[in-house]
Amino acid sequence: MRTIIAIFLLFQIQSAIGCDCVRIKNLATNQKERFLYSELIFIGELIKSNDDGSYEFQIIELFKGEHPGINVIGKYHSTCSVIPKMTDKIWIVYADLDENGIIDIHDCGLSRSFEFPFLRHKQAFLPPPSDLNNHDRPLSMIKQFQLMAKYKDKALEVLRKEIEQLRKWRNE
Repeated sequence: MRTIIAIFLLFQIQSAIGCDCVRIKNLATNQKERFLYSELIFIGELIKSNDDGSYEFQIIELFKGEHPGINVIGKYHSTCSVIPKMTDKIWIVYADLDENGIIDIHDCGLSRSFEFPFLRHKQAFLPPPSDLNNHDRPLSMIKQFQLMAKYKDKALEVLRKEIEQLRKWRNE
């Protein structure tokens, strides 16, 4: 009986923790896998984000999949789901569809906004935090903003190349 309770509690703790994302080691391989296994891939503008975890994108460019309209509805499906919040922002979205045609954006995937284009891999991860407790906080903050801009430029370049590759795969 104790074993059954222990196993049950282990599963409950695991589901309460949320996602355990694996760090992306090879971006090109991961992009190809996401292209092959995602049901819907597009660039879209987030036009709605609701408090209930639902959201809506307007498709700008479709790379993979079929959708009956230009607007795509999504919602929070699990603790591993992304809930886009800031409307009027452009995103690249790799999504799966549920039985009702509602998308789910996985937190560990490649979906991201152009505003915050960072991934969980060595080429485009976030810069380390700076020491804002030193004697010259304003200059430390400026250095942190400069470093963030450098990392964002690098992440945007990765995103640009990814979009070019998605166009090639779509047209093959």
